[in-house]
Amino acid sequence: DGSHLWQTALEKRKEGRCPLEPGEVAVILRAMGYPKETQIYVASGQVYGGLNRMAPLRNMFPNL
Repeated sequence: DGSHLWQTALEKRKEGRCPLEPGEVAVILRAMGYPKETQIYVASGQVYGGLNRMAPLRNMFPNL
């Protein structure tokens, strides 16, 4: 059912070994002063959760 993967991800996150989620990346970029018009290139495969997971980043940086 995949629950073991979720538990592993939570454990890694607690240890600081998990990558940031797209929404967290958006908040950090804005805090660093990047304007909304900044072009962002996502260099990865499929993002876990798909388009729904990417929505916060796309909302803050539409040039994704």
